[in-house]
Amino acid sequence: MSGVMTMDDLHDILDRGQQLHRPHPGAFDRLERRRRRKQRTRRLSGAAVALLVSGAAAWMLIPLGGLEHRSAAPVIDGATATRLGVAWTTGIGDSPTAPVVAGDLAFVGTGSGVLYAIDVGSGRVVWVGRLRGSIVAPPAIHGDEVVVHTTSGTLAAFDAGCGTRGATCTPAWTADTGDDVGAPPSVLDGVVYVNAGDDRLVAFEGCSSGRCEPAWVGRVPAGGAPRWPAAPAAVDGWVWTVLGGDPVVFPARCDEVCRPAQRQFAGVMSVGPIVGDELVVLGSNSGYLYGFRTDCADRCRAVWRARADAPTAPAVAGGTVFVSGAPGGGLAAVPEDCRMSGAPCPPSWVGDIDGSPTSPVVVSNGVVYIGSSDGHLHAFPAICDETCSASTVVKVGSSIGGIGVWGGRAILVTSIDGTMRAITVGGVAPTTTST
Repeated sequence: MSGVMTMDDLHDILDRGQQLHRPHPGAFDRLERRRRRKQRTRRLSGAAVALLVSGAAAWMLIPLGGLEHRSAAPVIDGATATRLGVAWTTGIGDSPTAPVVAGDLAFVGTGSGVLYAIDVGSGRVVWVGRLRGSIVAPPAIHGDEVVVHTTSGTLAAFDAGCGTRGATCTPAWTADTGDDVGAPPSVLDGVVYVNAGDDRLVAFEGCSSGRCEPAWVGRVPAGGAPRWPAAPAAVDGWVWTVLGGDPVVFPARCDEVCRPAQRQFAGVMSVGPIVGDELVVLGSNSGYLYGFRTDCADRCRAVWRARADAPTAPAVAGGTVFVSGAPGGGLAAVPEDCRMSGAPCPPSWVGDIDGSPTSPVVVSNGVVYIGSSDGHLHAFPAICDETCSASTVVKVGSSIGGIGVWGGRAILVTSIDGTMRAITVGGVAPTTTST
């Protein structure tokens, strides 16, 4: 009968279904090979991940300080000084002093009595020290210590590595000077010298902790002249300073009460003393710089003189005295080996600056730096023609008060607006290993 399924038809259908689901010869072998390939792939992937993890761990062990120096700012010299720019700016408070550099730290005092330790590479504050009175003169480096003098008559020494991450440090030792000007301290052959009042030079030696007493005090009759906060300078076993407006020389080693070897008058001194190769240079309100022989131990006269109207502190380098306030220009280079014969020593070259000179002159790697009242940092070549033009002029804000140098790679500039800036070739941030 048509349309009726027989038993034979049913068997045919079942046979075809079994054939459809029967594995093809070799199918199991192919399946086994596929499974083994997947296992190998998983093992290789695991090994790769392990290598990546171990590589990352090894990378983490590489000292980061070593990597930082790959991008260190180039050295600033006569060839690169034409490409200076600001690398970073840091606010540090009112009326900062000139920066003083030790290692990778720059130390700056402020009118509020705070001493800042700044990382030169980043401009970050590493630690601070707080004192009564104002810090108006640059700090001095005494071995591993930083010494500052305040207008409250406190001389304080801080351990240069006393803190990190902006910590507040306390002084390692302090001393009372009785001074109310905050004259700058100097460290010479392990002895800390500082002027106190207009008639005393105080020397401190061997201070380590607590309250320190003077090793000796040098005295002169009070002169009554306007005080100049001079930083003492030592050469050939003698300490030069300015007391009562006069240049005064004391023996570097003295009894408890020390008398000067000489005291001279050449107008009221307002600059120096600055020690050169042959001369001790001081400036007066008479419009001149004077040079005395470094071996002058008894009463002697100036052997060198150069014109300078209201100069800032000069610098002596390479047998040349670089001084601001020169007639007809802002900066002059005067040979140190000139010996006056009635007339002042003539300059080798004179360079103009913008505004009035406000910072001490600083020399580094054949480049002469001076800051001005309109906030410009001028960089001149140390060797120049008679009329010298600045290699570059960098605008750094308000009137410049101080200049420091780090490793020949960064010029640190403080301004009266309470900032410090790092100037480098191309404005590349200096790189240090400080924490």
